[in-house]
Amino acid sequence: MRTLLLGSFLVFVVLTATVVRAQDIDQAFTISIDSSRTNVGGQSSIELLISDINADPVGVWTIDIAYLDDIISPVECQPLKNSVCDLEHRPNMVRVSGASAPGLLEETRLAIITFQCIQEGTSPLSLTVNLFGIPENVYDVQAEDGELTCDDATETSKTPEITLPSTGTGSRVAGSNWAAVLLLSAGGALLMGTGIVALRRRHAKSP
Repeated sequence: MRTLLLGSFLVFVVLTATVVRAQDIDQAFTISIDSSRTNVGGQSSIELLISDINADPVGVWTIDIAYLDDIISPVECQPLKNSVCDLEHRPNMVRVSGASAPGLLEETRLAIITFQCIQEGTSPLSLTVNLFGIPENVYDVQAEDGELTCDDATETSKTPEITLPSTGTGSRVAGSNWAAVLLLSAGGALLMGTGIVALRRRHAKSP
């Protein structure tokens, strides 16, 4: 029902604008989309924004977001501020359209689009702003593209390597162990020598 009403309003705006034939307008504003990063198999929600409105209110908007469909895929679109989303506008494109009777005068989120990473790589999020209405109007629109980077989850989850000390030089612990071994060896040799001397004396005293 909401989509039908909005579509009717858009048709009304176009027909009215075509009849009025107003003077040329230098309508300056910015349409931008965020950049994000996630792992393959993960999802990322990205905002579509209108800002820097320097002239009359923006009453009608149609924005196409192109992406690489072999790297990412749209799974959800949350329309905001009288917008509607079309996730299947084209195989590699999402369309966000909308209209506002009073018009937009300040920075406004138009939609939140959620993409899923299919494979490793980076997909640009390229914007095309289509404004329709009065043919004589000249719109000065700045489009700021974004991108979504998909990382390999196995690469980011690798355990850090542990470097062990070289066995050639030894460590303090190894040195102290060697000292203990030498001390025990010396003590054993001393006891053995004392035992041999004692046995020789016994043999010498016996008839």
